[in-house]
Amino acid sequence: MAMSASLEKDLINCDLCKKTAVRFCNNCYVSLCVECVSKHVDNLESLPHNIAPLKNKEAQLVISDCETHAGRKCEAYCQQCQAPVCTKCIIGAHKGHDAVDIVPFAELKIHEIEKNMEVTKAKLQFYKTLSSDIMRKVSKATTEYPKVEQELARLRKIWHQEVNAIFNEFHSLVKSKKDYDLKILSENQVYVQNMIGELLQLLQFNTEILQSKKASKITNYKNKNEILYNETKRHFDFDATVPSLITSTQQGKELCVDFGELEATLTRTLYMSAASEFPT
Repeated sequence: MAMSASLEKDLINCDLCKKTAVRFCNNCYVSLCVECVSKHVDNLESLPHNIAPLKNKEAQLVISDCETHAGRKCEAYCQQCQAPVCTKCIIGAHKGHDAVDIVPFAELKIHEIEKNMEVTKAKLQFYKTLSSDIMRKVSKATTEYPKVEQELARLRKIWHQEVNAIFNEFHSLVKSKKDYDLKILSENQVYVQNMIGELLQLLQFNTEILQSKKASKITNYKNKNEILYNETKRHFDFDATVPSLITSTQQGKELCVDFGELEATLTRTLYMSAASEFPT
């Protein structure tokens, strides 16, 4: 039984490469651009392929056999029992129930599935974008923090041994903030990657339903997109704000280092008595 694709949009992407689709495989329920037609046929050469212009897109809905009446097809859907039924079922066990033609009912379900898939795809793109942004932030943090640490190491050589404790405190502050920033970014990345995995599984689940063309699966489809809206509020806009390391030096007199909330100054004062005691 043929089913018209009334959901066709003005512009449909190829399911293989995302270019504009101009063909449609009625057997696999796949939209294709000109370049991908042969690729699709070659990749699945063991299967039959009815390739038609997209504007004439017509998918074959697989009507299941009635489990009660041999040789009968379930061409109707009992809305009271939520099950496909044949004509004998309608005048038998399902007599008096609200039964509808399974084809238009399945079309409505396909509309629902495709609409939900669009929402899922949008969410997937959202989390992929977040993933890229978090990776950029991680790269920034892992690049900038070592620069600060290297500068601290250089200054440590300039300062005298007795100020090692001060620099240890600086390193502790840098490491603590770096660990905190990277911890938040890493947690965000793990969360986003998990969501991407769930979204991909959801897309695969919906795709398998559509590609099966089985009315029983299509009509029993339940929207699972509600899992996407039970998200814990996370600060995805969090970024590693690396404080500037400010230093100043007055040769032979003062060394100063300022990093965020911590500041250390080493001042050398040469009194006249000491100068006279140790003439140059």
